[in-house]
Amino acid sequence: MGERKTVSRNVVVALGVVCTILVVLLSGSILLYTENISTLNFEKKVLQGNVNDLTVEKTNLQIQVNDLNNIVNLNRSKIWVFNQTIIFPAGSWAGFTRQDTEYAGYVTFTFQTPMNDTTYVQATYFSHDGTKYDYQVRINTNGATSLPVLPTLELLIKISDQLNAVDVIMTAIYTY
Repeated sequence: MGERKTVSRNVVVALGVVCTILVVLLSGSILLYTENISTLNFEKKVLQGNVNDLTVEKTNLQIQVNDLNNIVNLNRSKIWVFNQTIIFPAGSWAGFTRQDTEYAGYVTFTFQTPMNDTTYVQATYFSHDGTKYDYQVRINTNGATSLPVLPTLELLIKISDQLNAVDVIMTAIYTY
C-alpha cells in the first residue's frame, strides 16, 4: 500500500489559526461596511430633506419674484371704490382717504354718468421723503381719468366742481 502522509499537529493548528483570523477579518469587514451603508443611508435621507426644503424655498422665492414683477409692470390692482354714489352741490367737493398706497402706480376713476367739463379729481399726498404732491385733473366728459400716485401713508382724493352740482356713480381702481 501506499505511503500515508501525515500532517503534523503544528500545521493543523496553524491552519486553524489562519482560518480563525480570516473569519474575524471577514466579519469585521462586513460589520464595518454595514455601518458605512447605514451612515450613508442616513446622510442620503438628510440630504433629500435638504433638497425638499430648498425646492420649497425656491418655489416661494419664485412666487415672490412673480409678484414683484407684476408690481414693477403695473399688473396688480385694488378696487378702492366700486359704484359709489357721489352727490354734492356746486362749489363743493366729496372725497375719501386711503392708507394703502404701497407702491408707485396710478388711480383710474370711472363715472357711469356723463360729466361736466368743469368737474375735477384731485389727489393730495406726501411721499415718504416729505415731498407734497397735489395733482388736479379735469374729468373727461366720457367719465374717466387717471392720476399718478407714489407710495404714501395717506392719500386724499377729492372730486370737485365749482360751477355745477354733481350726482354720479364712481369707481376708483388703484393699479400698481
